[in-house]
Amino acid sequence: DCQAVLAGDGSESSPINSLAGAGAVTLGPGDALLLRRGSTCNGQLAPQGGGSVSEPSIVGAYGQGADPEVVAAGTNAVLINDVSNLIVQDLDISNPSTGEALGESTTLRNGLMATATAGTVHNLTLRRLNVHDVAGDLTKNPQGSAAIQVSALGPPPARFENLKIEGDKASGTVGGVVKVKAEVTLN
Repeated sequence: DCQAVLAGDGSESSPINSLAGAGAVTLGPGDALLLRRGSTCNGQLAPQGGGSVSEPSIVGAYGQGADPEVVAAGTNAVLINDVSNLIVQDLDISNPSTGEALGESTTLRNGLMATATAGTVHNLTLRRLNVHDVAGDLTKNPQGSAAIQVSALGPPPARFENLKIEGDKASGTVGGVVKVKAEVTLN
């Protein structure tokens, strides 16, 4: 709960009160990292760890009201780096500009960036996300701007298996809605 005055242990009665604190938690099979509905969290959400095939980890929302807002002012509002067996759902994600006109930013910005750098990322599901106001640049490269960017950036076998993007909404984004990219090294 980013509106909680004191940082807690991560329980519902004593929630973590920052995205940095939430990113310090290592998720395991069946674990959930939930943001309180109706709250606004500023910064980058970067979950660590991951679940198992039979018990995926979940990043999402709890409580009543509007989806929790993750508002960034940098490269990625949500960064999922080499995390397998993860469901990310029910978040309102934005990464607005710092004053530039839409499309005129020289900063790479994404709403959500998922990367595979060290091997295969398995079973990543992105669902019911509302990604909006992502004011990045128009660079055409694996780190270019988009609402949702999925990039295999490492050497083979860096890739995604069983990637699901379902029921998401995007508006007011520069560079694209969903981009899937891979770096290819030719010998």
